[in-house]
Amino acid sequence: MKKNIMLILVVICFIFFSSGCSNTSKEESFSEELSSFEKEVVGEWVLKDAKQMIGTSTFEYNYYPNGSDDFNSIVNGYYNNATLIFYEEKSNGQIKGELKINNDITTFYWTRTAPKVISLKKPLYMNYSLGEGEKSGEINTIFISDDLSYINIMFEAAAVFYYFEK
Repeated sequence: MKKNIMLILVVICFIFFSSGCSNTSKEESFSEELSSFEKEVVGEWVLKDAKQMIGTSTFEYNYYPNGSDDFNSIVNGYYNNATLIFYEEKSNGQIKGELKINNDITTFYWTRTAPKVISLKKPLYMNYSLGEGEKSGEINTIFISDDLSYINIMFEAAAVFYYFEK
């Protein structure tokens, strides 16, 4: 009789502890579901184009490679080498991404804050030029075209744009 009671207690303890462990691993591996928009953004976007404002009072632009020497030099280093990668990993409402430029990788987390806007939790940095020397620009916001055909990053109040395509 004592053996049976001990066996029952061992089985109950085993079930209790094994169910407790499996619940912990389920919580740790839990990830949030992506929206349909977020699923469309997921993937690799490569820098394919750039434009630079010609003058401060006009909205005319030079496109790479017709801009200034320093603008072209920077874009040439990024062209087909700068990549935004958006992953399917979502936690606490934030989705993981990476900016890869050659061998440098910067991880970021983003959320959609408006129909065409992705906001970053921490800023990213890229170089750009208005034709007056190289500058480092902070990226807090990424803009997406209506048809999701390209993503753009702008510097200095729309004076320089970098376009990424899937």
